[in-house]
This record gives sequence, structure tokens and C-alpha cells, in this order.
Amino acid sequence: MESLAAAVLCSSNDHNPPSKHSRRRNDSTRRRTGDDVRDQDAVPIAFQGEAGAYSEIALHKFFDALVGSLRVLPCVEFVDVFDNVLNAHARFAVLPIENALTGSIHENYDLLLQYPDICICGETRIRIQHSLVGTPDSTLEDIEIVYSHPQGLAQSSRFLSDLADMELRPFYDTAGAVAHIAKLGDKRNAAIAGRAAAGVYGMKVLVEGIETNPVNYTRFVVIKHADDPGEFYSKRQKASIVFSVADKPGALLKCMEVLSSRSLNLEKIESRPIHGKPWEYMFYLDVDIEGREEAFKESAEGLRQYSEDIRILGVYARG
Repeated sequence: MESLAAAVLCSSNDHNPPSKHSRRRNDSTRRRTGDDVRDQDAVPIAFQGEAGAYSEIALHKFFDALVGSLRVLPCVEFVDVFDNVLNAHARFAVLPIENALTGSIHENYDLLLQYPDICICGETRIRIQHSLVGTPDSTLEDIEIVYSHPQGLAQSSRFLSDLADMELRPFYDTAGAVAHIAKLGDKRNAAIAGRAAAGVYGMKVLVEGIETNPVNYTRFVVIKHADDPGEFYSKRQKASIVFSVADKPGALLKCMEVLSSRSLNLEKIESRPIHGKPWEYMFYLDVDIEGREEAFKESAEGLRQYSEDIRILGVYARG
């Protein structure tokens, strides 16, 4: 296994050439020295959203201790994140994949299937703590309109239900919602986001901890180009795979028996529709392989006998 220092600093020039259709926001560089000058050796890492987004918090949680210098690349949409990694604008990316309360982020599962040259190489988890954020001159009584990502609104439903005559407006990103109300400069507007986003845009936290359930965690995966040698684990603990099965009785059961017969624990299974094939499904699995890598390799071969279009999305350390 290549050392981490060598992995994160090696060139990305062997990847596909940049796409003129790729959409990116302005990037920024974090230097350990505090120097504002762009570090040409900084590792470019993409995420979806604006500065201060939960995805950026997860990015720093995962990479700050591993990389001496990184350059963050905010992207407008999840597909932009994949495009930036595919086209070598970003070496790695961090994406939300599952929330403890609202479930899987299905778009990213679908994108993992649509981009076969992208794989998972790590994961991390952060607690989601929502705040009601207003302009510096606002009070709670001033607020008439609340912007946030649909999940942010849903996860704060109990708090919002106690506020009378509040108009809720979905926005593409929690941190982006804070940037939006900062631009509007109207104290009647507020956003639901993390405290970090309020600090980035000079806004005021009106109420903190407004999420309905405090046990609110999101799991993020780290992705890279499949040809990239970068690894972030000392041991392999988890594998993510996807496959479809023939439309006949017992097909999925046979696949599950392949795993259980080798004492592999299934941590998650989820089905997703196959685009263009009504009523046919792909199955996404997370498998605990710690100490059982050989058993997993055998099971992957066994699954090929009973499944169709099987693909290993990644093998990585548990976050």
C-alpha cells in the first residue's frame, strides 16, 4: 500500500482532461502556516454547497490531520462534485450519503452507479446541529421567511411549527441559504444552517440547536478517481457493493446466502430503481469485512454467479 504522504501529494495529471462543462465555485486554500498565498502543492478537494456547509465541516474533519495543505472546491450540485473528480479538477471529494433521521441521499447513490470511474476511499460522520440564523440587526420576532435545504427544514420541523405565520422557502444548500439572506440584507429573512455558516457570512445565530432530534448525524463518504492510488486506511474494515439480480424467485436470497455462509455481517441494504427499466432494482450493500478480507473476496466471486452488473464501490476504513 502506498504511503499516505506520497498518495496525497502525487500528481493528478494522468486523469482525464478537464471538461469545459464542469461547474465550480471559487476555491480557497487552507495553509498550516496561515499564509494567504495559494499553495501550488495544496490537495484540491471538492464538496457540494457554499463555504461553511456541513459537507465542508466533514471535509476538514477527515482531511485536516492527513493533509498538510488543501484547497477546497465548492460545487453547485452533487453531479458537479463527481465531474470535478472525474476530470481531475479535484483529487478527492466529500459527499453526504446517509442521515440518521431522514435516511439515504439517493441522488449520491445513483451518481456512484452512473460514474463507474469513481470509487469510495473513506468515510466520516458529523453531528448536524441546526441554528436559526438572521441578519446582525434581526431578532426572532422580526423573522417572516426562513430559507434552508429541504432536509434542514424537515429536520427542524418541530421548532418551525411553533413559529406562527412563517413562510418556508427551500434552498439548494444550508450555507447557501445564509449567503442568500446576507446578500438580501433584510432582517425579515432567516436561514437554517450550522453555526459555522453564520460566522462565514457575518450573520447572527438567533436560536441554536433547533433540530427536532438531537441524535442527528450524517455519514459522508470520501471519493476519488478509481485510478488514483491514494488510500486512507491502515486496515480495510468496510466494503460497499452494488448489484442487480434476475427477476426470478429466490435470486436475492441466494446472494444473501453467499455473504452469510462466509460469516460476513451486512450493515446496510437498500434498493434503488434502475433507470430505463421499470420495476427493476439495484441493491446497494455495506458489508463489515474487518478481519475477513479473504472471505469478502470469495463472496464477491460467489455473488457473480447469482447477480448481474455487480460492482465494488469501495473498500475503506470505518469512519
